[in-house]
Amino acid sequence: MVMLGRPSIRACNWYPANVILSSYIWPTIHPALHHHFDVSGMDRNHERGLVINFSQKALTVRLSALLTTIILSGVLFGCGGGNVDPVPKSVFAIIGDSPYGTSPTDTSQTAANPAFIAALNTDADVSMVLHAGDIHSGKQYCTQEYNTVVFNQWKAFRHPLVYTPGDNEWTDCHKPAEGGGTYNAATGAIDYVKDAAGNLVDYKGGDPVENLKLVRAQFFAAPGKTLGRVMDVNSQAVLFDVANPADKEYVENVWFEKSRVMVVTLNIPGGSNN
Repeated sequence: MVMLGRPSIRACNWYPANVILSSYIWPTIHPALHHHFDVSGMDRNHERGLVINFSQKALTVRLSALLTTIILSGVLFGCGGGNVDPVPKSVFAIIGDSPYGTSPTDTSQTAANPAFIAALNTDADVSMVLHAGDIHSGKQYCTQEYNTVVFNQWKAFRHPLVYTPGDNEWTDCHKPAEGGGTYNAATGAIDYVKDAAGNLVDYKGGDPVENLKLVRAQFFAAPGKTLGRVMDVNSQAVLFDVANPADKEYVENVWFEKSRVMVVTLNIPGGSNN
């Protein structure tokens, strides 16, 4: 976990944020091994893919493959002094790249996932869970069956779970390592990865858009509701620019406020695929 920059407090009072980010990184299973990041403590730590930027008005958390933005409301940085209402503490457990496998047949982390979820459930400090994407590795296939296994495991979360898709579950599904295929210049067609019976191993042959539709149908069937323990959030599927009605398809983009912190999730995993 890396913190870049520092708050600008010239001519202003900085009111510490009462928000803690907890990053649970695989293969960590026990809550005693997790890492708490207290925004007010100005800690400097590093975990894969997490960048924290401080500015006078905002704190932005960028999670590399896709983007999760946490914006501190203006009450945290006020000018001219004065009393500030107490802010209730919130603890976010941030996870991602889980469960991961080293091959299409490696199910070790998938099998351990229920114990990992149970460990999070028993952590009395945690308020909610944020999953930054990649529910399987770049060496595992994109299948409806696998997604369903993870979805059913996540039902055990006792905290609200906010999930935003990663590249491995849709934009990269076309890659051979994920069960997609390879362009054959001689035939002008795609040589798809198939099983011994000649069937495509990936959902829709690894088509990225089709796999995004699948993720949306499975994990975002209830717009404006979190996974795990249900919490209401704002969804782009409901609140969108009427001048661009197609934006309502982005059901995975949500935002909500917690302890005077606005959290925004954006499905921007890269790969030049928008």
